[in-house]
Amino acid sequence: MSSYYQPAPDARTAASLLLLRDGDDGAGLQVLMLRRAERDGDLRSGVAVFPGGVLDARDRDAHAHCLGPDDAAASARLGLAQGGLDYLVAAVRETFEEVGLLLADRDVDAAALHGWRERLQAGTASAADFCQALGVRLDVRGLAYHSHWLTPPGMPKRFDTRFFAALVPAGQTAVADFSEALELMWLTPAAALRPERG
Repeated sequence: MSSYYQPAPDARTAASLLLLRDGDDGAGLQVLMLRRAERDGDLRSGVAVFPGGVLDARDRDAHAHCLGPDDAAASARLGLAQGGLDYLVAAVRETFEEVGLLLADRDVDAAALHGWRERLQAGTASAADFCQALGVRLDVRGLAYHSHWLTPPGMPKRFDTRFFAALVPAGQTAVADFSEALELMWLTPAAALRPERG
């Protein structure tokens, strides 16, 4: 029997990123949250969450475009036999798609990024396509593994999610995509935990 974790067969594997910054108003540490789009039949409709989403099978193709741990090291950190780096790629990709913040090895001109969020979100391009076209590497060195949550059985949709934390990239401003994210909020941890946020 393997000692490695096996994702729940009825749950979608996902990754989420807690982006942190020092608050401008002297309030101390803040974390970025987004309010999800309102959709009929979606139990998560309108709730406040961290940027993130499900893994794309093509996230593996971006391994060669990552700066940081290789798949073996990432998998060992997550207790997986393989595919650990897929979670880090997904966390960075989903964060860029939803809030426009890009953890990369260099700054990229905003004009060069135009249209890529929509293409990635629509699935017409992969993270590897993005990296090749812009000549960038996804910088996953600063992603600290935070926690692992599994949606309880009996829910209509289950997610097997790995959470990471990272500092917000310097010089970048979060901008909602108005598709997945309707509103962005920089909150102190105490404010984020208030019941009315969910």
